[in-house]
Amino acid sequence: MSLRRFFTTYTLQFGFILFILGIILTILGIFGVFYYDQSPDFLKRTLDYIGNWTYWCILVGPILLIAGGWYFFDNINKRKEFKELLETTSKAKFIRNQDRVEFLAWKLTPEHQNQLAEKKRKFHIK
Repeated sequence: MSLRRFFTTYTLQFGFILFILGIILTILGIFGVFYYDQSPDFLKRTLDYIGNWTYWCILVGPILLIAGGWYFFDNINKRKEFKELLETTSKAKFIRNQDRVEFLAWKLTPEHQNQLAEKKRKFHIK
């Protein structure tokens, strides 16, 4: 499996993992830099283990949070749009939106490309 195919197949999961990791690092960074004294004991132990890396957490955490959130929610929106465009029963409407549907199928998983091919066979489109 090529790297591109792997990445497009698992973009939703990859975005979710980055999003969650961004949340965790942001929280650790904020508590480590600004609220260390008010932190609960289990968090203090974690912050002590991290040490001065909390400054990196507060820098990298929001970046991962934004990037992961964008990948995750963008992929969800693309899947939703693809599903809506594919559910049409009108051949004319499907042909009018064919470029967008093909682009979305290309950006999403190979399963979406198979669904598009099936819909094209149904409408007898090459």
